[in-house]
Amino acid sequence: MKRILIMLILATLIVGLVFAGGKAAEEKILIAFSQAVMDHPWRVTFNKDMELWAEKYGVDYIWLDGNNDPATQLTGVKDLLLKKPDLLFVSPCKAEPMMPIIQWCKDAGVPLICIDRGLPVEPDGETYKSFIIADLAYQHYENTTILAEKLTQKYGEPRGKILEIRGTIGSSADNDQHRGLEEALKKYPKIEVVASQPGDYARDVSLRVTEGLLKMYPKGTIDGIVAACDEAALGVLQAVKEAGRDELLGYITGVNGQREILKAILDGEILCSNMNGPYWGEVSFVTAMDYLQKGIEPPKYVMVLMPSYRSDSPEELKRVKEAYDFCVFNNVQFPSISVWVESGKRLGLPITNNIPQVFKDFYGLK
Repeated sequence: MKRILIMLILATLIVGLVFAGGKAAEEKILIAFSQAVMDHPWRVTFNKDMELWAEKYGVDYIWLDGNNDPATQLTGVKDLLLKKPDLLFVSPCKAEPMMPIIQWCKDAGVPLICIDRGLPVEPDGETYKSFIIADLAYQHYENTTILAEKLTQKYGEPRGKILEIRGTIGSSADNDQHRGLEEALKKYPKIEVVASQPGDYARDVSLRVTEGLLKMYPKGTIDGIVAACDEAALGVLQAVKEAGRDELLGYITGVNGQREILKAILDGEILCSNMNGPYWGEVSFVTAMDYLQKGIEPPKYVMVLMPSYRSDSPEELKRVKEAYDFCVFNNVQFPSISVWVESGKRLGLPITNNIPQVFKDFYGLK
């Protein structure tokens, strides 16, 4: 009897040590996500893709909406950390105000990975593990360059006056996009941004902003409009049409490769867009699970492919048509990156972007 009692005590101690050292073997990994905002079809698809990949990996997954407000998002991050997740994903609504989350994650012992939008410091590789990012600076660099090429065709030289409809001021996404536009315009000193206002990545806000700008700049005083995303571009397009400013059709750029924009490119109303698609689930969960399950430290920056949809050649328009048909057939808002890649292969088009050295240097790429 005494021997049995000793064995039971030892067994209890062993079980206690196992649980004290971490989660029970049968307990699932818990991953939390703080989403910046949910007022946009791009973000809705983003969320669905994250949920899909959480299900594929069989992990427990919780998320909260930051409502595009730093105070709300910070409160949500605190709530998520109380759940003791194994890893926290964050897409910060704004960069600087969200800085406290690094210390909070450090105090909680929770690794942090930012997705799509980042913080105003680079990942330290300790708590702030990685930033999974589309090169938004290059996107606007490329879009502005495409617009400059079209203005060159119009005037015989790269000159003109353009409007910039920015995103959410203070977000890392907007900072990068604005920097990309400025970098591109260094090559074209005769192209001038005559007005720059925030559209908050929203169609209705961008519509109202553009309506006001078109009144300030009558016909003949501006030549093109660079918009921060496709929802913004659709607001811009609506304002242009309602104002009867047909001279601006085909001189508007967007970002995201959204279904309505692909149709507008085919119709000659939008010049170009980028496939900054909302499909972040795979790269995010592969990065996270490699770290959690295999101990593979993620790189500080994980760059994702950003295909372009443009109207400046018959072959490129064929690729736009294939992407649009994919969206219609599958009843989705955004084509997958694989659609762009496979179209490029069939049409003999390039499938990678030539990232300028200035951005390679910024992101520490070789």
